[in-house]
Amino acid sequence: MNHLGQFAGQTGDTNHLPAVLTVINYHGLNMGKVYWHEQGTTKSRTDGNGYVGTFRVAEFRTMAELSILLDRFEISEIYVQGVPRWPDARIGYVYTNEVPFYVDETQDWAVRRTKEDFTDAPLGIATMDSDMDWAPRELSAPLTTPSEFFHFLLRTIPELEGVGLLVRPSGSNGITNPDGTPFKNSRNYHTAFKCYGEERYAILERLFGLLVLRGCGWFMIGESGGLLERSPIDRSLRIQNQPVFAAPPRVEHPVIDNRPAPVAVEGRVLRLADLPEVNPEALAAVLAELKSDPALRQRQAQIKYAYQKKQARAALAATVLPTRQQVREAIVHQRKQAAMRDKAELHGEPLPLEFEIHTVRHGVRTVADLLDQREFFHGALTKDPMEPDYRGGAQTGKLYLNGHNPMLTSLAHGRLIKYRLQQPEAKYGFDLSTVTICGRPVVPGLDAGTAPGENAPVELAASDACQRLADAVGKWFLRGGKVGIRATMGLGKTTLVARLLVENRNRYYLFLLPTVQKAREAFEAYCKAGGTEGYVYLGRRQPHPENPNETMCTDLDHADWNLNFGTKGTSLCAGCPRFRQKQCGYDVQREWLGSYQPRVVFAVHEFAHVPLPGWEPDRVIIDETLRNGGVDLSISTPSLNLVGLPNEPTKEQVEERLLAHQRTIPDFDEASRLAHRHHALVLEAMRDRPECIVRMGGNVIAGQKLEYLHKEKDTLVLDGTMRRKLTEIYLGQLDEVVHIDAKRNGTLTQVIGKQMGIRSLLSSGEQKVRETLLQLAEGFEGKICEKKVRDKLGKVDDKSWGHFGALRGMNTFEAFNTLIIFGYRQPPVAAMVAIASLLLEEKVKGKEVDEQRYLKLRNGGGRQHCTTTKVHTNELVTELIRAHREDELAQAVDRLRMVWHEGEPKRVVLVTPVVLDLFIDEVVEWFDFKAGRTEHRLVTAVRAEGGKMCLSKRQLASKYPALYASQSTAERDLKAAQFGEISGISVIGTGPRGVKKLKLSRF
Repeated sequence: MNHLGQFAGQTGDTNHLPAVLTVINYHGLNMGKVYWHEQGTTKSRTDGNGYVGTFRVAEFRTMAELSILLDRFEISEIYVQGVPRWPDARIGYVYTNEVPFYVDETQDWAVRRTKEDFTDAPLGIATMDSDMDWAPRELSAPLTTPSEFFHFLLRTIPELEGVGLLVRPSGSNGITNPDGTPFKNSRNYHTAFKCYGEERYAILERLFGLLVLRGCGWFMIGESGGLLERSPIDRSLRIQNQPVFAAPPRVEHPVIDNRPAPVAVEGRVLRLADLPEVNPEALAAVLAELKSDPALRQRQAQIKYAYQKKQARAALAATVLPTRQQVREAIVHQRKQAAMRDKAELHGEPLPLEFEIHTVRHGVRTVADLLDQREFFHGALTKDPMEPDYRGGAQTGKLYLNGHNPMLTSLAHGRLIKYRLQQPEAKYGFDLSTVTICGRPVVPGLDAGTAPGENAPVELAASDACQRLADAVGKWFLRGGKVGIRATMGLGKTTLVARLLVENRNRYYLFLLPTVQKAREAFEAYCKAGGTEGYVYLGRRQPHPENPNETMCTDLDHADWNLNFGTKGTSLCAGCPRFRQKQCGYDVQREWLGSYQPRVVFAVHEFAHVPLPGWEPDRVIIDETLRNGGVDLSISTPSLNLVGLPNEPTKEQVEERLLAHQRTIPDFDEASRLAHRHHALVLEAMRDRPECIVRMGGNVIAGQKLEYLHKEKDTLVLDGTMRRKLTEIYLGQLDEVVHIDAKRNGTLTQVIGKQMGIRSLLSSGEQKVRETLLQLAEGFEGKICEKKVRDKLGKVDDKSWGHFGALRGMNTFEAFNTLIIFGYRQPPVAAMVAIASLLLEEKVKGKEVDEQRYLKLRNGGGRQHCTTTKVHTNELVTELIRAHREDELAQAVDRLRMVWHEGEPKRVVLVTPVVLDLFIDEVVEWFDFKAGRTEHRLVTAVRAEGGKMCLSKRQLASKYPALYASQSTAERDLKAAQFGEISGISVIGTGPRGVKKLKLSRF
């Protein structure tokens, strides 16, 4: 049972509330320290990480009970501050890789000590690990006993007065050499207190900040020379599955155990609200000041150099008599490695190809070596890349190499850090030069979004558009068929459909939406309209509605295994020990759906390709087109595994490679077996379905088309950016397509003259552009760009910044009156080619090219502003590109919800060269926009002249120096106006010496 609801609201006496922690016993291992004396020296050892053992959830009410519990720990026991994710799991087994053969999962619980299997206890324990090594002498010297450390905490943080605290000496505290000298000069402590699990992380973080701000912070230097921020609270014990080594040490004669007695003070539960907030800027300033200490920097340099010499000696250990030249080369090599470490740690740069990583089982390998054999090294365990000797060279890292962004994650020093690995540069096998596109002109000719023979849609008033939408949707409910409705976003499609679902109760409907959140919102709208026969069907990985900390499927590993390795036509749940045991939310949901038979089911798009068990709809409604048509690109293998095969091999060549692969045996771990399986699937696809193979990002991908399951059923598609051709490929021939364009109460300005591609915005040479964008964005309430650009600008946590890919259905910007959108999302062409090949069931050929298009101006102007973007010579690939690029920009524009807005028109500024199927009210050049002008500088000059002007280039530059820094710039603008390339200006004649007369025209 989850007791969080009982505890969280209590405000009275909390001294004796029961709290829990999980005790883990790794039988036969020394998890605590063992001390012995040998050859005149006291030594210590521990067995480090455990792998297989048992667990039990222990309960305590007072600090004295907790102290007794810890005193009784065996040396093979540790505790973690969390509890197993399943409330009934109070005792059972712990394992690391696979469940031991002697465990019967139908009878016994078996968990891993991971975040996936452990969660925060409702009321549990928090541990302050006070490692006083490197602490200033004046701070650590007086703290010789737990009692003195307890009073130090109360003096420094008086907010802890009245809180129940248990201060215990660490394993080494009080260990004494036979001659009476201490084993360690510093005294370390563990301080425990009761807190609500959901607050533990924040409480320890806040305590750390308070101690630093109150003069109790310092920096220690790691063995390799890295600086680590420290205070009497080590923040590494914040997470629920972090092991705490609390067992009393084993001390062998003649070593003396003089460990002081613990101090247990009873009191209340510590709440986050008891502690004052920490100013992050003030904390950063104090840490920066501590880090800048010249003595610390000098000591750091000495330790770095000593570590480099040590590593150089280790590298030359196999050389009998190394020469001076060899020694110098080894030291220089280690200096280069140290420089790479500094760039990765301090500046977030990827680890270069020549950087050396210490793996646990395969020795020292360069990044290039690892990436050359991705499949083999994926999942390999490593030491910390910044400090390989951390904790005696313990395993702290793991390699993830199969994705598009290979990385190494490390848990050293209690922090989860992800280090990116540099990838070899991609080599393209085709020419990207501009050519004429087959089947449509490259030169200007058509407005955006208007196909030959079609008329541009007419904008309707909001009320008229809403009525037309109601008529179209109501007609489908009466007559059925396959109908697509492309209606302006914000008209209220979901609310309208929810009401009609309540009124039409003679059929079963499946309502598919892009996300679970949108499905829940549609379900709520259905309930508000009076619906009582609806149900939201959740996927396996969604949080359980009654327990958000648990997923619907309680054994995702089992489901993933069946998904990847097949079940011979049976359910993914086949063979699961919790199948039909009422222990799995997904299993219970499936049984309920089949027995209750709700009339309306709300689900995500994936269920267009996956059947709902025991339930069949009569009709299907799809909100937003299926963006990729159900194409699956998850089966892949690194390209390096297929070295030797040509890009278009024969069946015989592939068959020979496949047979050779099938004779190999993968490693025992699941990642290796899955990679082995994917490699075989790719080879089979190369043999049987070569049109589905695509090479992208260092991988060879075997695409798979997931068919729409309801092609024979009446289907309604509602999408503000629907493209008929793509929709018909995904779902089948449409009987009717209805276009409904509502007039937006706003102005749309497009800034041209700057590409704003993601690569250019992220490049180091565009720093000034990014600074300019930040300055310009300050004048707008909402800002939208690519996610990586937002992160580069340091706006990750700023709620006024959105990013492409997370816009559909978002209403966060609805209250804003101004919005700036810069850049655009350019999808990978290789992925679009792969999707097109799968949809057409034949290999798509062609290449990426430039296309020029004109903006669609509200005043009807045709050929005034031409921009260039990337498309493909294949028409379907181009449609897919536009569905991801142009349609995403259209979604961004409508985040302001301007259709029903009353009052002053809202303002949207598009800083992008991409042409949209929207009327543009104003066009501004980039050089004008960044200077703060909302019109072309020549328009500004003509306006200043009273609406008409006849000036030469010399006169123009002399009279308006703020607009024109040189005569050549003025000459370029005058020529552009002469050829009609500047909107708002027309030529009305020729003045003296051939100077053209200009006047302002109606825009």
